[in-house]
Amino acid sequence: AAELAEQTELALADAEARRPAEWLLDHPAQLVLLCCRMHWTRDTGRALEAVASGARKAMVDAAQTQMEGLAALAKLLTGDLPRLTRRKLMSVVMAHTHARDANLAVLNDGAQGPDAFCWLAQLRAVR
Repeated sequence: AAELAEQTELALADAEARRPAEWLLDHPAQLVLLCCRMHWTRDTGRALEAVASGARKAMVDAAQTQMEGLAALAKLLTGDLPRLTRRKLMSVVMAHTHARDANLAVLNDGAQGPDAFCWLAQLRAVR
């Protein structure tokens, strides 16, 4: 368990330091998916906290950034990739697609902060 925690911390730090096209390829699929979920939860939570503090466009900006990231991942899939790498990327794209849909639902619901029911319901669904 300690080794898994260490590997997760390394993957998270790597994700912060490098572009997705680089770090995604250097870590096992399960760690990549876990890190993607952790970043999505953190980023959306921060955006909702900003909305609660008066930054009305924070969730719109977060959704736009997320869509740009999803488009970049989809573009990676068009290249010549080994079978396992393609499968990993397809799983990541699916996770990002779900996150995008969840964020759009939160945005369309008019969430005013991280305590909004629509956001909390998404957190329960991810478990």
